[in-house]
Amino acid sequence: MTSQSVAFDGPCLDCGRTAPSSGGVAVVGDRLEWDTESDCPVCGPVLGCGRGAPPPALRDRLLAAHGAVRLDGAGGARWP
Repeated sequence: MTSQSVAFDGPCLDCGRTAPSSGGVAVVGDRLEWDTESDCPVCGPVLGCGRGAPPPALRDRLLAAHGAVRLDGAGGARWP
């Protein structure tokens, strides 16, 4: 499995209040999966996840933190 993650202050997925958050993407089998988690002072822990392309805000944060990643068909990854 190949993965990247990033920590940030972002909106709670439930109420929108700014909260300490993290998110990431991973290649699991032959699929791209993503998740975000926030620790909202009002709602408590809130998790969001999905398959395919991550939400644009998460994608932008990952690119800013780690740069672009090139995946190959053999299950490897490299950072250019």
